[in-house]
Amino acid sequence: FMAGRWMLQRPLDIIQVQDKFLSSNKMSSSDVSGTHAARHAIERYFDYVERHMFPSSKSQVKAPLAEICLPLYLLSEQLREDYDVWCDCEGGSNEDEVLGPRHTLLSETDIEMLYDTMREGVEQIQDSLPNKKKKKIPSDYVSFKNLSASFKGIVGTKVVNKWKRNRAEL
Repeated sequence: FMAGRWMLQRPLDIIQVQDKFLSSNKMSSSDVSGTHAARHAIERYFDYVERHMFPSSKSQVKAPLAEICLPLYLLSEQLREDYDVWCDCEGGSNEDEVLGPRHTLLSETDIEMLYDTMREGVEQIQDSLPNKKKKKIPSDYVSFKNLSASFKGIVGTKVVNKWKRNRAEL
């Protein structure tokens, strides 16, 4: 089956698709929700990033940060868009008008939980890099703008701007 490029715009939706169509999958059991599966996947990916930033053996190749951090940036942008949908709905406007073709599969609480997971992982990457600009990500409130901007200190402003342009083309 071909999914096209939509997964680059909304990577967390893959978990919902996998859960719906691949019922034999381990992650689709009734005791594991899509949100917990997403959190687990994000945590595992941060572990993967750490392993490839600092390979333990000579046989492993050190991966470029721009390549291994792109999926994290895409996740943060999807979470930002989903959170904006929830914030727009709370603003008192007509829900059908706000949602229109846009919708989210995650609740506001789920998005905030995944934001905390992303924030902790990005801070862990920032702490492990020498001589990089460290952008402080607030922990007392949700700020996806600051989360996305923190990638500039990790991979560089030009790279993040390129990611933003490429994602806008989808």
